[in-house]
Amino acid sequence: MTKGFVSNALLGLGTVMLIGFVLLELSGLRSDPMLPALAALALGGTAILDRLGDREEFE
Repeated sequence: MTKGFVSNALLGLGTVMLIGFVLLELSGLRSDPMLPALAALALGGTAILDRLGDREEFE
């Protein structure tokens, strides 16, 4: 797997989780507080992967 693919996958996952959280809250349903925390973790992982240089590529 390339760094770009993993980064984009984490970005998409975090975005979908945040949108799902907002939709749950707006519809009046309660959700677990871990949902936005895990979304933030995924988005933070994206930021870290984007900061890695080319020499620090992983497989």
